[in-house]
Amino acid sequence: MHDISSDRKTGENHLKIVLEEIQFCMVVLGIIIVAWCTDGGGDCRKMRRLLLAKMPELMTPHCWGHQ
Repeated sequence: MHDISSDRKTGENHLKIVLEEIQFCMVVLGIIIVAWCTDGGGDCRKMRRLLLAKMPELMTPHCWGHQ
């Protein structure tokens, strides 16, 4: 969990956090990440697009539970 309440809500800022989390999961926990799901807000949508460009092997679905 990250407190980002004082940060700007941008795709780039979210991407930085997500990449750190993916790295932690893979290196420390030994988990293979195959997908990263987020809500459909503009900042998260941009983050998913940037993440897919950086890691095209991942699935990056929109969470329909947030509708």
